[in-house]
Amino acid sequence: MNRYKKRQFIILVYLDTSCVNAKQEIEALNELERLNNEEKIMIEITDTFETELRSGKGYPRGLPKAIKYIFAEGPGVVGHSRVGSCIVGSDEDDRRMTKVLEILFGKNSRAKYTSNEIRDAMHVSTAIRYGGLYFVTLDKKMSKKSEEIENKFQIIITDPEECLKQIKDKLKES
Repeated sequence: MNRYKKRQFIILVYLDTSCVNAKQEIEALNELERLNNEEKIMIEITDTFETELRSGKGYPRGLPKAIKYIFAEGPGVVGHSRVGSCIVGSDEDDRRMTKVLEILFGKNSRAKYTSNEIRDAMHVSTAIRYGGLYFVTLDKKMSKKSEEIENKFQIIITDPEECLKQIKDKLKES
């Protein structure tokens, strides 16, 4: 049984790998985690999260924290997805990721994007695919493109503090 079924409207929040918060130093993320534990919101990560975590400076400390979250299986991308933790993507998935890449990082051939850019687009595309309302990141470059992404895909790319503020406002309304 889905433990979130009792609420009609779930605020679905996806975290970027930059928000693993393994040392619990970011108070807004601590508060988002508390709201998740109280089942007031649902935090998920994408299948790309662990791949990115393993290749960055947050590994291994962030891994035990990351595995506590539900993860969404996104469309597989060779060299960036873990076999067995992704799905075969559709043409729509490919179009979505292409558009996210273009908005976030400019129009290029796939070969010209960096691994980090592709993985960032994979995170956001997967969050869009599953109806995420927020994608929380510490990446200011991505946050600068939030309005364009929101207008196209109805997901808000934001930092932890702004996400928490907006969620608290939504919870007051419900």
